[in-house]
Amino acid sequence: MPAKPQWIGTYGAQPDPAAPWHQDPLLVGKFHAQYPDDVQTFVHDGDPRRMRRGPELCWVRIKKVDRAPTRQVTADYEPSRHVYVGELLNQPHTLTSVNKGDRIKLISVHGLLHPLHVSDDYLREREDWTITPCDRCGASECFDPPSVMARVRFPDTPPDTIIQAFTSFCSHCGGIQQLTHV
Repeated sequence: MPAKPQWIGTYGAQPDPAAPWHQDPLLVGKFHAQYPDDVQTFVHDGDPRRMRRGPELCWVRIKKVDRAPTRQVTADYEPSRHVYVGELLNQPHTLTSVNKGDRIKLISVHGLLHPLHVSDDYLREREDWTITPCDRCGASECFDPPSVMARVRFPDTPPDTIIQAFTSFCSHCGGIQQLTHV
């Protein structure tokens, strides 16, 4: 059989087995068996304590990859160097910031069973902060940008103040993470 049979074009673009998301060690074994670019992802509207609703596990079809702004993690591993861009395949039940068909960004995260949906604001701030992984689950990322987390925790702080460090409950399991401004 030829490497690429003629009839394969009838079925549209095929998944690239060499795509970076298929090489990401934190994603290996997490893709749908019949749809190899589809992965369940923690999708959210922000920190559950702030938004009063938790994340949902939704299917996302990864379409492309971008380079992630990086930061140091105070542990024996590095954060993901890729941001994956994908299409949300199902309508979330309680979330209000995303809908079926939206393009969303996600990253693979140490300590989480599934990739995490991230915002552009989170990615802009990511390299300016060190996050000590959660003392329970080991999650090395947060659901909200650190500036949003700081404003929620210190509401009376003048707007031009930069909080240098604070602790937070992990959005995933409730353990403790420490965030330090670089």
